[in-house]
Amino acid sequence: GLPMPDVQVAIRDRDGQDLQVGEIGQIWVKTPALMKEYWHDEKRTREFISDGWVATGDAGHMDEDGYLWFSSRIRNIIIHDGDNIFPSAVEREIASHPGISEVVVVGIPDRVHGECVGAAIIIHEGVELNMPDFRQFLRENLTETKIPSHILVVGKYPLTKAGKADRDAVKALLINDIAGTSA
Repeated sequence: GLPMPDVQVAIRDRDGQDLQVGEIGQIWVKTPALMKEYWHDEKRTREFISDGWVATGDAGHMDEDGYLWFSSRIRNIIIHDGDNIFPSAVEREIASHPGISEVVVVGIPDRVHGECVGAAIIIHEGVELNMPDFRQFLRENLTETKIPSHILVVGKYPLTKAGKADRDAVKALLINDIAGTSA
């Protein structure tokens, strides 16, 4: 959406340089109501606050009409061979399969690529998912680097206190499943 009155928004690269319309980077905001510092945490203050601006930890872009588009939490971005993969984009495609009720996508450590895509899925009740057909669906709807290298079918996800999927716990489930161990 559009920024609120008295809120300035900038999209910046890793070096803090402003990006052009349509380019994805970190969302920074500046407002008269901005906090001054992190309480007793100089390191985080230096990392996230600069010249009255605060780094949100979110990735996104501005469009030509001034609308702000959210892509992902920066810490959730999967970096595969130097390319940024946004979990939300992969989740949307996987969730469009008629057999999938819910999906969480996370980065799985990979010695060759840095990270690969991992997915934990919940299948709609009463549906039997044919995995070869599902993998074909993924090949038809995702680029090769976005296709999960590992898929784990779960009945439910570990949740945060806020009731959202706990991505760190889901990542641990996937890693343990790959290793053949239980969480």
